[in-house]
Amino acid sequence: MRQLPQTLGHLEQAVATLLAQARSAGTVRPEVQLPEVMALLISVTQGALHGGWPPGLQSRTLAVLFAGLRP
Repeated sequence: MRQLPQTLGHLEQAVATLLAQARSAGTVRPEVQLPEVMALLISVTQGALHGGWPPGLQSRTLAVLFAGLRP
């Protein structure tokens, strides 16, 4: 079983690759950096888990987050 830090490292690498591709495609603002994206993903995930957010709230929250990343 993988340790959490190792798993988070793999997630961070995958998100970094996706972020670079999105910036290159012009679908994410060029000033958006990996640390901010990771902080947002972790915060939203923890909020949804600990807050027991219903699916509708989860979807709307992600829609707002994604809209903020677009140019």
